Formats: sequence, structure tokens, C-alpha cells
Amino acid sequence: MKRNKIVILPKLNDRGGDLNKKWFVYFSVRNPKTDKMERIQKFKHLHTCKTAIERYAKAEEQILYWTEKLKAGWTPFDNDESVIYEDQLQYSHIANIYGRKRASNKTFRFFASKFIDSISGLEKDTISTYSSKLRIFDQWLDTKGLSECDISALEHQIIYDFFEWLINEKKRSRVTIKKYRQLLVSVFELAIQKKSIRVCPVYSLPVCTREVDKAPRPIQELDMDAFLKLIDEKDPQLGLYVRFEFNCFLRPKEIRHMRVKWIDFAAGTITIPRDVLKTKHDRISVIPREFLMDLRNKYKLMELNKQSFVFGRGRQPGTMIMGKNSMRKRFVSIREELNMPEEYKLYSWKHSGNLRAELMDIPMIDRTYQNGHKSIKTTEVYTRNKIGRAGNAFKKFESI
Repeated sequence: MKRNKIVILPKLNDRGGDLNKKWFVYFSVRNPKTDKMERIQKFKHLHTCKTAIERYAKAEEQILYWTEKLKAGWTPFDNDESVIYEDQLQYSHIANIYGRKRASNKTFRFFASKFIDSISGLEKDTISTYSSKLRIFDQWLDTKGLSECDISALEHQIIYDFFEWLINEKKRSRVTIKKYRQLLVSVFELAIQKKSIRVCPVYSLPVCTREVDKAPRPIQELDMDAFLKLIDEKDPQLGLYVRFEFNCFLRPKEIRHMRVKWIDFAAGTITIPRDVLKTKHDRISVIPREFLMDLRNKYKLMELNKQSFVFGRGRQPGTMIMGKNSMRKRFVSIREELNMPEEYKLYSWKHSGNLRAELMDIPMIDRTYQNGHKSIKTTEVYTRNKIGRAGNAFKKFESI
């Protein structure tokens, strides 16, 4: 069964970068009256920006604004309040327009939604990942005409066929298959607790040995120079971001939430609060001396309001935190322009910093503290898995 798109999220048409033409943000929404996708264009505020940098920054704000409205259920068309789609596996507010009431409340979808409710205390990203995987299984059931069946009708062979599809057609990795299995077991066990089924059908599944390595790789020194040259030229805020990651071993979430007040410009440290880390203790990261001087004199962070986010919206510090995926998308744009390997990701800068620390013979215990690891053993495993074994003796090897 073909699944119709409801919304195509906002994008920018920059008219090829021509400032003499009207730039606009556009998106598409299905009109429930005609059942056709209709394109909406938004020109507001963009034409008042005189430079390309200003327009791109304003466009990013507009894209975020309309994306949030659309995901919250806003539509340019009249809502039909009688139409309801009652589950968390779909985008609940948008589904108010396009969904329909389910004939049975004992479907897989019903129990999957109950399962999502039961884990509401987890990280938002984790819940989103779980929901996405459960939604994929529900969509697969839909293609087989089984999505409206009572969960008791989902026998072992159906589950087996789904995992064969994941392995052979979708080419999912062993680790991903394991995660799907754990999630489905959790949902079916919930159905057992509610006495809707007696036995979990998730057992004796196809074996997957495929290893898909999508982990970020450290950026090599020569490539790093090319990256920084173009980044500093086109996106200075991204340049500061990757330097925090490289020099201070900070994670993307920590950098995104960083406020000026976290930085001790005298002691040369950054204190990440426990509420951001979701741990019992604050984390302290050391700022290398040269980078500390840049924060003071080049980036002038000491002059900012202490409550400001270092990385705010509009590509500058401010009171509003920047979008979650903003930096990743901007880094990918630079990477594609340089025709660099896809293994280089935004998180590669932290691995690159660790690689340089390894080559400089910085003690393992210091790297453990800087990474925020719980033990040296964790750092040893991280070093082996993320950056490999760096043969320090070869630093003086005479190349040809």
C-alpha cells in the first residue's frame, strides 16, 4: 500500500545566490479537500537582508520557525476536527488532519504507543529513535494488510518475514537488527502483561552478521587544514564550534547548550552542569592555553552577557539556543564543497583531538578526565575503537 506524504518540510530557494532576486522559504502540505500536495512560499523578512550571510541566517530562522509550526500541527488549510489518529507512532498533531480512528485498540500500534508512554522519562532523542523503529514495523505491517489486525494475529512467521526484509532488502547491520529485536520484544511483553497474547512471537529470527561502520573517523592533518581554511572563511561560528570539540573534547550536546557563564576565563576551564549531562556530577574540561587566548581576544567571549548561549540562532551568540541539526548540516555543506570523505563527520573533530593527544603522549589519565570518561579503561576502549593504535615512534619517520 502506497503511503501518501503529508508534509514536505521547509527548504530555502536562494535563487542561485543572486541577491537581486527574491529568496524564499518553501514547503508543501497536502490539502485534505483535494488530497493534493500544495506548495507554500514564504518571502517575509528575507528581502530586507542586504548580504548573503544575513539572508542565510534569516532563512535558517524561518526554516526552523515553519518546521516547528508544521510539526506542531499547523496547516494553511482548515482543520477537520472530526478526523483523529490516536497513537504516538504517527506525528500526532499532523495526523489530526489526515488520520482516521482505528477500528481496534488492540493492534500492534496500540501497544507500541503504550510502550512509548511507559518510557517517557528517557531522553527525547532516545524516545524518538524508538518511535521511529516501531513506526517502520507498523508501516511494514500496513504493506502486508496487517496493521489493523489484533496483535494476537501477529504470529512468529510474520515477525520472521519482517526481519528477513530488514536484513536482505534494507541491508541493516547486525547492531541495528539487535535493537529492532529488543524493541519488538518489549512491545509484545507488554501485550502479554495485558493478557492480550500468551507467547512472544519474537524468537528464532534470521541471523545477521553484517557490520556497517558509520562511525565518525578522525580527520587527517592535511585535510584538517583544508577544512579550517574554508570554514573560517565561510562560517566563523562553525570554526569556533569545531575548535571547542577538538581542543576541549566536548560533545555536540554540551557545545550546543554552552552558556558564556560556563567558561572560567581565568582558570581556563569549562564546567558543564550535571543537569545538561544527566549525571550526578558536573564535568570540568580544560581549555588549552592558546585556545583560551583566542576565546578572550579573537572571539571576545568575555565581553558577552554571561547568560548568553555561545552558539545562538542567527549564527551568533544570543538568548535563543541554535537548532539541533544546524551545525551538522553546515559542516556537511563544507565537506561536500571540499569533496572530502563521508566518514568525516562533525563529531570527527573530537576524535581528531584525541588522536593528537595520543600522538603528543598526553597521559591516559588526563585524557580520561578531558573526555569525561568514568575510567581509564573506558578511554582505552575509546582510543582503540575510535582512533586505532597511533604508533608514536613513527612520528619521526622520514616520508618519501
